[in-house]
Amino acid sequence: MIILEKIREFCFDVSTLFGIGQGFLGSFVASLISLPLVFLSRFFYDVLPIDYFLWFFGTLFILSLLIIFLALGFVTDEDKTSIVLNKTIGMMFVFIGINLKFKLVVTGFVMFHIFRFFGPFIFYRIFNRRVETLPSYVAPLFGDVIYGIACNIILSVMLWVAS
Repeated sequence: MIILEKIREFCFDVSTLFGIGQGFLGSFVASLISLPLVFLSRFFYDVLPIDYFLWFFGTLFILSLLIIFLALGFVTDEDKTSIVLNKTIGMMFVFIGINLKFKLVVTGFVMFHIFRFFGPFIFYRIFNRRVETLPSYVAPLFGDVIYGIACNIILSVMLWVAS
C-alpha cells in the first residue's frame, strides 16, 4: 500500500506540473509550458517517420490519461482544479499537423483559451450534458482534448482558406 501511495503522490506531482497548477494562474502557465513541448514535438514530426511520431504522441496521451487517473485518486474534490497536465496535452492537440509560424502559434494559443472559457457552454448545448458529469477519470482530459481538436480544425480551415 505504501508503494501505491507513493505512485499516486508522484502522479499528482506530475499532473500539477510539480506545483504549478496550485498557483493562481496555473492553467495559463501550464499552457505556456506546453509551447516548448509543441516545438519539440514538431522537431520529432519533421525528423521521425509519421508512424513513429503518432505512436509517440499516442503513448504520451495514454500515459497522461493514466497519470491523471492515478492523481485523481489522490486528491480531494477541491484540489482537482490544480491538475493542469490536461491543459498541456490539449495545447499539443491544437498544433498537430499545423505549420508552426508565430502568428499561428499565438492564434492557436488564444483560441484554445477562448474555447476553454466558452467550451462548457457549447458542450452542454450540443450534447445536453455537462463535461463534469462524465466519469471522473475522463472528464479532466476529455474537455481539453476536444477543445484542442476543435482549435486544430479551425486553424486547418483558416490555413486552407488562406492558401
